[in-house]
Amino acid sequence: MVSDIIRVTHPYRFILVLWLAANTLQETHAFLPVLVRAKTVSWNHNLAAVAGGAIPMPGNDAPENPFDRNSPNNIHESGDNVKMDRAATSSSSQQTPVQTSVDAAIMGRYACTRFRRNEAVIAAPTKTQGNNSTISTIDTTATVSDPQVVKEAMHCLEMARRAPSGFNAQPYKFILVHSKEKKEALSKYCLGRNANRILDSECTVVCLADKQVGKTLSHYANTILGQNKKSSSTFSKWMVRKTQGLILLFSSGWSIPQCLGIPLSFGIRLGVAMVSVLTGRRILVPSLSSAETWSTKNTMLVAMSYMLGCSSRGLATCPMEGYNAGGIRKALGIPRRYAIPLIISTGHDYHIATAKTNDEPDDVGMSHGSQGRGATTRYPAHEVVFANSFGEAIQSSI
Repeated sequence: MVSDIIRVTHPYRFILVLWLAANTLQETHAFLPVLVRAKTVSWNHNLAAVAGGAIPMPGNDAPENPFDRNSPNNIHESGDNVKMDRAATSSSSQQTPVQTSVDAAIMGRYACTRFRRNEAVIAAPTKTQGNNSTISTIDTTATVSDPQVVKEAMHCLEMARRAPSGFNAQPYKFILVHSKEKKEALSKYCLGRNANRILDSECTVVCLADKQVGKTLSHYANTILGQNKKSSSTFSKWMVRKTQGLILLFSSGWSIPQCLGIPLSFGIRLGVAMVSVLTGRRILVPSLSSAETWSTKNTMLVAMSYMLGCSSRGLATCPMEGYNAGGIRKALGIPRRYAIPLIISTGHDYHIATAKTNDEPDDVGMSHGSQGRGATTRYPAHEVVFANSFGEAIQSSI
């Protein structure tokens, strides 16, 4: 009977998925960790970056609890702004080299508002409404990328691909834009100063989230699960089919035209939700997302890992979402099945300490750690992180 169901033709695959979900739901919790598990990857060159001063070294002070709202040393309040000391982010005064380097990458991450061009920047004195000032002319052409920086960015992206994904389905693609011509083409569809960041940075990573991951299931079985004739498979054919069915169920990435896939996905999600509500959650069913939401969640894990990898190598990044997705698809030849949730420019920050300008010519980027110039503020930890249930404060003794 199972073999007959597996032979169901492509347009009726959703029937197979529903049947699989109903019969294997109890096994899902035991099976997921095998597929989602990610290997721990050590970051190369982190210690060298720290020793070279590219990344600020976190303090070795005795840690205090960041959740203690009465602690005078960890949280400094000034109006609505809150800053946390480095000691508050350290889990132990005795850190291993890997812990130190990871902490440094997180605490030293810097988001540029303007990048330093590879070639010399042209500066010319101008007059603005009676006030004499010197500004840097913003070039409208793309800079020639430094091959070494592009190589470092590619290495960071390769390391970032070790980030986990649901069922290890890896529903994403990435385009590393570094040629002068493609940077100029990409910048045309970026809004405001985002266009200048594309032109001035060494490279830009365009993140693509696959909304039709079902089209990759055969390749997934052959490559990820090792279902090819030349290798000894660790998964039975039934396990492979079950995994493929669960991917379709959770991702809603049906390999059919979107005009049919979107209503099909909505109908399945609605049906699953009704089962949960009508049975008072006595029958446990998963909460499903749309195809774009599911693939974007997985893509963002790689994006954040990439930015931290760049930070560990002294490179500044700027994640951006102010762009026209249709234009970017046209410029880079991206199929419509891919959403574009984020683009990340990468390079070296451009900074002038005493610049008088009309339109933000110097870098006013922000350090997103707890130190460094222009460090951004965060809400107090006790307002964001809770213990055991929503709104329950974490005790200071933890």
